[in-house]
Amino acid sequence: MPAIFTKERDIVDFLLANKNEHLQALIGTKIKKVETEVMIPKGLPRKGVTGAARIDILVIDKEDRWHIVEVKHPKSEILENSKGIAQLLFYDAMIHEKEKVNVASMNLITSSFDPILGEIVPRNNLKIRVAKATKDGLELVVGYTYKRGRPKEYRDYFVDEVYKYILECVEASKGERVCLPTVEGLAIKLGFTKETIYKWGEENEDFSDALAFLKSNQCVELINNGLSNKYNAQIAKLMLSSNHGMRERKDVTTDDEKFPTPILDYVSKD
Repeated sequence: MPAIFTKERDIVDFLLANKNEHLQALIGTKIKKVETEVMIPKGLPRKGVTGAARIDILVIDKEDRWHIVEVKHPKSEILENSKGIAQLLFYDAMIHEKEKVNVASMNLITSSFDPILGEIVPRNNLKIRVAKATKDGLELVVGYTYKRGRPKEYRDYFVDEVYKYILECVEASKGERVCLPTVEGLAIKLGFTKETIYKWGEENEDFSDALAFLKSNQCVELINNGLSNKYNAQIAKLMLSSNHGMRERKDVTTDDEKFPTPILDYVSKD
């Protein structure tokens, strides 16, 4: 198993140690300049400044386009990595407003990838790459350039990939971690949109059965983990309602009110 970094500074040093192998491969073009700890707007001191941003690594390519790199070593995966995404969006807005330059890419480098990022980024159409850094190298996990040129024809082996994905989620969820199987997560794994996944389900019986099994597994996970308080009960309830049609029972005839006495009397006389 690849060794992971324990400090954000170590990840930064790792990226800078071999710019061509890591940073240039990440941005996909020639590097002109690399800066670290960059304050935006430029020239501002780091301390005592509001309305400013501090970029971990700023890469400027040969065409003077900017590539922002935010580095995270998550103590709490979802919180830290989500914070990293929010920071990237803030940097992007600040740079366009204050610096008037072309931000070509935003990149989150993390030592511990949480699968929910694979849903957050494409679901919200965020142009953010997410890469996992280990001491063995850099692996692009989520990238908005991934789908270019990918064939959209259905392949029979995709059925096996659905079951593999479910098993991966089960293994990842052991302990305190949460990894709920979703159609969106499957779409990211296969490198297609969820609309394409649903279309395949309509056209291929075996794939449709696999998707049905995924949804059944999701339903059971929501119920069991909601009851055990591993999942937030309200979120589990919402997903069961929206994804699986489960509703709280209610007497629609009486709106859960007692029958009025005259009706009870009439029924008893009959």
